[in-house]
Amino acid sequence: MKRKWFNAQSLVLTATILYIFSLFMPWIDLPFRASANGLSQQGYLVLFLFVIPLYFILNEKSSRFFSVASSVAAVAFLIYYAGEANRTYQGEVVSQTGGGLYLSIFSAVLLVFAVFLNNIERKRYGTNGSVK
Repeated sequence: MKRKWFNAQSLVLTATILYIFSLFMPWIDLPFRASANGLSQQGYLVLFLFVIPLYFILNEKSSRFFSVASSVAAVAFLIYYAGEANRTYQGEVVSQTGGGLYLSIFSAVLLVFAVFLNNIERKRYGTNGSVK
């Protein structure tokens, strides 16, 4: 049976794929061409927070609390990590964050948006796609 995907479900899948892609990009850029990707910075631990909403969407289960909480926690952890990556050097704040970390923050914000949109679509259309 072919099932209809809502826009929010596609966005959750897109956000998760973007986050996985960001794990292989540099999260920390240091001077003299040194960098560290998301896997070496233990970014795979935050991937679990992306998998929770994805699990509920793929199994068509409704758990608004866990989906919202995990997506907001992903944003909070990544923004905290980005703040910790900045260092003060001779009185100046030096940003060491790389493009992969910015992409991961973007994908986490996209995940929060998609989870809220999914909750709205489920209230409006139900789980089988028919208008209530």
